[in-house]
Amino acid sequence: MLSPDDAYRLGTQLKTFRLRFERQCRNAEKLAIKMEKHPVMERVLYPGLKSHASHNMAKTLFEINMWGAMITFELVGRNDEEKRNKRDLFIEVLSERINLIPSLGDTESILLPVEPVWGDKYPLPGMIRLSVGVEEPEELLQLIMEALNKLVE
Repeated sequence: MLSPDDAYRLGTQLKTFRLRFERQCRNAEKLAIKMEKHPVMERVLYPGLKSHASHNMAKTLFEINMWGAMITFELVGRNDEEKRNKRDLFIEVLSERINLIPSLGDTESILLPVEPVWGDKYPLPGMIRLSVGVEEPEELLQLIMEALNKLVE
């Protein structure tokens, strides 16, 4: 059972849920489109991208342009060590602005490196999940692109 205080807060949060989620989806779609074209990307997994294996199914399941706020991407590298180094540098560059948290889904953008959190289940050293928040889209895009540009050799 919820306490009266928790129930009140939940009620107020639900009133703005749609607005927050729409903003997160728009931000995520803009980011995914730009990120997919970046040279340090091996792949970007986001159902709003035509390159996503489930894109056509997603079109039937989701409202137009409401593809969700989660982007999973994998950085290129000649080997696992290089991918880990790029992953760690990307996270370090963003660490003052985007938190690294092993739990996703907030109004602020959050990073989660897949391999260190999931271990042997997903041994993908260059893979990162980005839960996109409601920040100003151009500011968020600039932050991510600057971090990716630092990975270009």
